Order: sequence, then C-alpha cells, then structure tokens
Amino acid sequence: ISTQPRSALVTTISGLSTAWRQLPNRVLKQVFKALDRTEIEQGRPFHEPALIRPNTDRRFFNVSHYGVMIPDLPEPFRFFSLMAIIGSPGNRFIDNDHMLVDSPSRNATQVSGTAAPGTGQFGSYSIDRDCEIRADGSLIRFGQDVTLTGQYPDVRLQVTRGGFTLDIALACHDNVTWFARTPIYKHLGLMADYRGHIEYQGQRTEIAGLCTYEYFTMLGPYGMIDRPLPPALRVPTDFFSYQIVALDADTQLMLAKVGGRGVTILESAWLRGRGKPSQIFAQQARFEVTAFEDEPRIAPNGHAMRLPKTFTWTVSDGAETVALLRCTVDTAFIYGLCRGYVGGYCYEGEFRGRAVSGRGYIEYVDCGN
Repeated sequence: ISTQPRSALVTTISGLSTAWRQLPNRVLKQVFKALDRTEIEQGRPFHEPALIRPNTDRRFFNVSHYGVMIPDLPEPFRFFSLMAIIGSPGNRFIDNDHMLVDSPSRNATQVSGTAAPGTGQFGSYSIDRDCEIRADGSLIRFGQDVTLTGQYPDVRLQVTRGGFTLDIALACHDNVTWFARTPIYKHLGLMADYRGHIEYQGQRTEIAGLCTYEYFTMLGPYGMIDRPLPPALRVPTDFFSYQIVALDADTQLMLAKVGGRGVTILESAWLRGRGKPSQIFAQQARFEVTAFEDEPRIAPNGHAMRLPKTFTWTVSDGAETVALLRCTVDTAFIYGLCRGYVGGYCYEGEFRGRAVSGRGYIEYVDCGN
C-alpha cells in the first residue's frame, strides 16, 4: 500500500469530506432524500440485469457487493449469509483496513456462514492474485472459499470451509426491492427461490426455500487515490443494521436502519411477496434494542461494539401498524459484515392483525461509540 506524501488530490478529497461532515444533520438527510429515487422505482419489475457486474475494470464505479441471505434454515444452521464486497467504498462502517491484502481498490472481502459451529468465515483477498472475476459477473471466485457462477436470473453459489460445504442454485424473481438508487450508489435485492444442499460434519442436508439475492455498486474514492484514507475523511455513516424476516413461505420483510454522527439517515421497511411487487414503508419503521449482550465484543481491529440481545421492530403505514416484531438473537455472531457482525434470531409478534413467529437474519455494525 502506497505511503507517498499527501498529494493535491488528497487535499481535495479532504476538503470535500470536511464539507460533508460540517453539513447540518437536517441538510444531510435532505441530500439523501433529494438524490434517492427508490420510492419512484419501487414496484416496477426488474429490467436492468446488465447493472449486476463486478466493476473491477472501472475506475470510478469500482465498488460492488454481492449477497445471498437465507433467514430460516433448518437446525443446526438457522440462517445463511454471504456478504461480499469487491473494492473499498471509503465508508466508515464498511472499510476494514486491517484486513487489506492489496491496495483498497484491488481488495475484496467476504463473510459467510451459518449458526452451526465452524461454518463461519471472514476472508480478505487480492482481486488480482487470489480471485477469478469475469467482467460480466458470470464467474466470481474468492480464493477457494466462495464461488458465484451464472447471471440473473439463474445463479449458483458454492461455499467451502473445512467440513462445511453449501451448494445452492438460485432462481431470481423480477420483483426487485430498491434500497437505494442515487447517481453514486445503487443497491437492490431480488427475491429468489433456492434449492441445493449442505454437507456438514459428514451429513448431507437437502435445503430449499426463499432467499434474497443482493447487489450494490457505488462510486468509490479509491479510483482516484489508491491508499487508505484517514478515518476522518471517509463518509461518516457509522451505524448500520439490515435484517430479513421470513413472514411465511411466500413473504419477506426487509428492515434497515442507517445512521451517522448520531442522526438517523434511514429507518425503513420493505415488504414483498411471491408474484407481488415490493412495497416500501419509508421512514415508517422503528428499531429499538431492548437489551444488549452483557459484554462488548472486541473486533480484530480492537474496536469494542455492543451487540443486541433482544430488540423490537414496529412498521407503520400511516395510523396502521403493519408489523410489530419482538426479536431474540439465538445464534453466535460472525465477524466480518463490514466492520460488524451477522447472525440470526427468532421472533414473535403480529403482522397485519395476525399472530406470526419464525426466524430472521441480522447484520449489525456500530462504529459510533
């Protein structure tokens, strides 16, 4: 990684970042709202498969993310997560500088695993030395650990770690959920049916059901300067939680909260069903942690983070309460979800007037303390 003296370009980036950090909180929220077109695009069938590409051959939009999440696997697995980032976005809650094995623009990371002991892994890779990535995204391989093949709507995922392998085929639907759609950041999730198997401790388990296939691309600073920026110069988002709830065999509820400098930037929910368009409840969701783990977790970079033990979600549509979920984390957390953790939980509550219970998936990062 380069250690050259500060250049005029770094000074420019520093000035822009300082201006960003000095924006009043209300202005910061309005900037996001003005740029974001998710509410306009929500509900339309997905029609941009060419958008889903790794972008390793681009200078500016050189950051991409691929994810596959299953919230409700059978015992002992409970959930599955793959969260891979190709490139580095220059964002406070995402960048893991201590894991860099190449320059920021040529580094990739992935976290994957289930609740079963020994299945979780967090890896960092040089895009040029350790990965095989085709420009069209039809092959993305992270070392010998994770391989994605195929293109929308048909994707195959293979994960290997010691005595654990997962091999599933995904058939993606066209009812896309847009989490963000701005000129510099596009983030989407697609409902998908999956079928395949897990081999663990010498036993094979056939699995099938509903999951989500996710992707984002964004403009990153490391196309201009390819060495780590000081933390103070990065996008100052420092809190992030994204969750997926399996309401039934055909319905998914996605939940997210994003914050920075003590202000909530986004707190929303998205509901989608098989054969139905995605519906957004923008800023009509409330996430409340009701109890934390007794002791903070110490991440590999030395950062202490309090992780939730129990929490609630309330989703409203005007005066109507769409969902009220009481959740309890019942799996070990796996480190490597950006600078935070991924895990699973059980829940009970109400959805549109009927009692519900089941499983959910949680990503949680808090770098603000």
